[in-house]
Amino acid sequence: MMRLKKLEKKIYMVSLVLILAFPYFVEALIEEDGYIDGVVLDGGGNPIEGATVVACCYMKRYITTTAADGSYKFEDIVYDTEGTKYRVEAYKEAETGELGYEKNVKYVELNEADPIKSTDEGDPVNFTLIEETEPKAKYTDLYTLWMEIGDLKAVNEYTIVLFDVSKRYWEHAQTKMIPDKVYFQVFREGNFIGEYILDLCDNTFVIQEVLKVEILSIEDRNYDGEFEVEIKISSRERPTVELQNVKLYEKIDTSMIKEISSGSSSIELDGKSYGIVIYGGGGVGIDLNENGSIENFEKFTVGDSFEVGKGITCTTRRSFQIVSISSDHINVKPELKELMNFEDLDLSNANIITNPVSGKEFYLIAEIKNVGNYLASDVVVSIDHEGYDLLGYCDVSDDQIYVGDLGYKTITEEFQWDNLDNKCHNEPICDEMWEADPGVLIVRNFGQKEGSGMLEIRSDILISQDDLKLKLNFPHKDENLSGFHYLSFWIKHFHEDSSADYSAKAFKIEIEDKDGNISIWNKDRYGNVIKTSSIENEWRKIEIDLRSPSSGNAVLSAIKEFRFSELDKPPIEDGAPGIKDVDDDSDGNQDWDDIQVRNADYNGNGIPLLGSDGQPGVATVDDDGVNGVDDNGEIGWPGSDDDQDDIYLADFDDDEDGDVDVNDDPPKTIYQFDDIRIIKSIEEKIKILVLRLKAPVVSYEEYHPITIGVNYKMEYVNIEGKDVEENFQEEFKQNINVYPKTVQLDIKQFVSYKKLILGEESDVTVTVENTGDLKAYDLEIICYTPSGLELVEGEASKTLSELSPGESTEFSYRMKAKEIGDYELITKVRYKDERGEFYEQPIKPERISHILVYKEFPRLDMRKNIDKTNIVINEHIIVVLVVTNTGNKPAKDIVIVDSIPEEFSLESSKEEEITGNVNVFKIDRMNPNEKKVFSYIIKADEPGKFKLKGCKVRYSDYENNYFEYESPDVNIDVSGIPKLNLEYSLSRESVQDGELLTVIGKVSNIGNGLAKNITLEHVYNKGELVDGDLKKEIEN
Repeated sequence: MMRLKKLEKKIYMVSLVLILAFPYFVEALIEEDGYIDGVVLDGGGNPIEGATVVACCYMKRYITTTAADGSYKFEDIVYDTEGTKYRVEAYKEAETGELGYEKNVKYVELNEADPIKSTDEGDPVNFTLIEETEPKAKYTDLYTLWMEIGDLKAVNEYTIVLFDVSKRYWEHAQTKMIPDKVYFQVFREGNFIGEYILDLCDNTFVIQEVLKVEILSIEDRNYDGEFEVEIKISSRERPTVELQNVKLYEKIDTSMIKEISSGSSSIELDGKSYGIVIYGGGGVGIDLNENGSIENFEKFTVGDSFEVGKGITCTTRRSFQIVSISSDHINVKPELKELMNFEDLDLSNANIITNPVSGKEFYLIAEIKNVGNYLASDVVVSIDHEGYDLLGYCDVSDDQIYVGDLGYKTITEEFQWDNLDNKCHNEPICDEMWEADPGVLIVRNFGQKEGSGMLEIRSDILISQDDLKLKLNFPHKDENLSGFHYLSFWIKHFHEDSSADYSAKAFKIEIEDKDGNISIWNKDRYGNVIKTSSIENEWRKIEIDLRSPSSGNAVLSAIKEFRFSELDKPPIEDGAPGIKDVDDDSDGNQDWDDIQVRNADYNGNGIPLLGSDGQPGVATVDDDGVNGVDDNGEIGWPGSDDDQDDIYLADFDDDEDGDVDVNDDPPKTIYQFDDIRIIKSIEEKIKILVLRLKAPVVSYEEYHPITIGVNYKMEYVNIEGKDVEENFQEEFKQNINVYPKTVQLDIKQFVSYKKLILGEESDVTVTVENTGDLKAYDLEIICYTPSGLELVEGEASKTLSELSPGESTEFSYRMKAKEIGDYELITKVRYKDERGEFYEQPIKPERISHILVYKEFPRLDMRKNIDKTNIVINEHIIVVLVVTNTGNKPAKDIVIVDSIPEEFSLESSKEEEITGNVNVFKIDRMNPNEKKVFSYIIKADEPGKFKLKGCKVRYSDYENNYFEYESPDVNIDVSGIPKLNLEYSLSRESVQDGELLTVIGKVSNIGNGLAKNITLEHVYNKGELVDGDLKKEIEN
């Protein structure tokens, strides 16, 4: 083989000498001035932008994409003077969320007599492409590399080998030319799976629908006769579904959704709008048709559940529960199911556990997420929970949960729809023109936000009674924005007159389809009103959600007209155009299109513009300052009776020369627009798996794994145009150890004063709670007294015969400071379990309290008092905070922080700061024995038993030692107000004499408080009681 290679090299060198010796002969055979152009259109004759066009022959491969008008061209391409056959193909791969166009192939020959195929020459290579009917698999580029014969490339489990290239010889000089065939062999995990033969035209092969290999070029890069092949390897996009963030919880809850009904007749759930009305008596009507009206509703009350959406199984159908109803809002929260949305769960206060306990319920929560780059179809989760009881919300007796389709990671693609550098929307065709209505449209090539220009609307704000519009018509074809999610643009406004109002101006976007349906957007994608900046000459970017108009139902795939339009006119002020508080044009607004004049032809075109006051000029206004309040059409400027050009306004000097005179023209309103973009955004879809489980019963720690399988599909059309459905299966094993039931003691300490002066005393309270699952016996609680402290009251220990799960015990003692120092308070508990085994448990290190003993320091004592501890809902409470310096040194920089529970609202306070439900009071200095008092009023908004947290005081001494103290909590009981609703039902609507009539009475408490000692007494005037009681007493 080596000798053969050397021989080939010698032949090549001789051939090279011949070529150099006869350059003219060679140049006559190969030329490089070939040319091919044309256009690519769709089935309707419309140009396709971004289509790929490839021209290839045995020598070379060229590639380009089409422009906005569908045109393409290849210049300076090689050909043999005797004739070179080119294969020209056009296609367009699918973009995200769209279908592509099928490949179309044509063949042409370039030779010495005919080297040009062009539109100018009358023989272009044009294409008409057919849109795909189904999505094809997409591929992501991995590598581009050069390979020689014998080179190999490993990609995942595959190995690609460049096995050989065929040798072509030029018959005129026997010179070795570019190979016309390339041979590849492919192996998978060491096993041969196929051989593939390619050339520069048939340049692609796919390996088991997973990898795609394309030949880009074949060259003798080192001029040594050894040809190398440039290839590109791509991987097919595919879904990959994973289980992430798997955690175990003791308890979980769903998030509350609070919907205010005042000023609104709908409730927003999962991005859909549902009609709603709140009735008296605690009922609510909901129209469960998406975006429906309240005409077709179902009635619900507190505690009822309802379903929305169109899920095909119990787990995919969404259900909500009504938690409370009041006059102005309802509280709704999602019901727990095996499948939830990411935002449904409220895990902020949920207790994460490492291991479940024998026989106890717990929750397994996991994110089901597609981390691949292709849609996962028909995702199904299967659960192997051997040993555990699956306590389902839905019927999942087969241990399978249908999830549905899962999108992949969020991808945003942005396209410039129009840079507004001229009035043409679709240059170079330029048959779609921007227009101003009314006003003048100007192109500006300076001061723009983006690109090379912008469009500007200028209008006389007195003449313009209609809203200013920038609109774009599509006269020859309908514009299609259906595949896009958002539209963005930049906007700026200003006035030529410096005295004009620069407040933000509201705008709307209007889209009208070919059938005359109009959709309007007056809010951006974040729910804010679309407005210009309130700062003069400042650009503002606006982004709207094309999928969610404020109103209307235009079809985005067939847009006939696109408009920017003012939403409202700016209000007028004194000294601005128009007269304040006068609605001259009778449009319901006192605004700047009120022209003050009736029957006045002020612009000289022979057409009067009419106001609404019934008089020339404005009633009670002397417009020209000469003839008083005119009634004869003489409303000109001072000294003039001219009513042809009247645009004068009283008290408006718009040229700022100090005089109100004939030179004063009304100011211009100017809007500028730039850089309109359309955006696609495929959002990542995450589902939350919620498994409610009961752990197996164990006596000792045992290993009990839970295995969760995920099955899903990938559906696509392969490179041969065939439908393919590929199945995937993943398995996720959760290694879980189940603990036996045990005694778990929670030890806490509360110290009344953690900083003492020598001789002072402090109370210590110790609480021990059994948070475990078994009863503790023969408990001995021991508190060790430090040497520098003296026990002066109570006992620092306690014995207890037993402590059941959920129970707690508490005791207190008092200590006195004897020596200066820092002392730890250590507490231990000795106990036995039900088997008689002995245990000792110390307090957790982070809960150990310290008492610091000083010789002297300031000490602030806090008390929190309330005037009532038992109230009814909506009743007021007076809260008084008392702070006293009981120390022997002054305190400084004192900050008192007092929080208010969410169930209460602040009515009045003299605090210095308030943040949310937190009052903050500040004091610069407090001397020994000095006392300060603060007060505020709160109102109870909800019934229940509540704890007003103690307030905290932070301060320092003048040596910059810092101290903190917290007052005890205060308990309060808020009663609700009962409201009884009595309903009757009759067995029949009418009766004859002697017939029996059954009357059923139903009483319900629809209030929020307990009703007690209820007496029901039924009174009737006619008839005889046959059975039952007319009087009934109910205890509560």
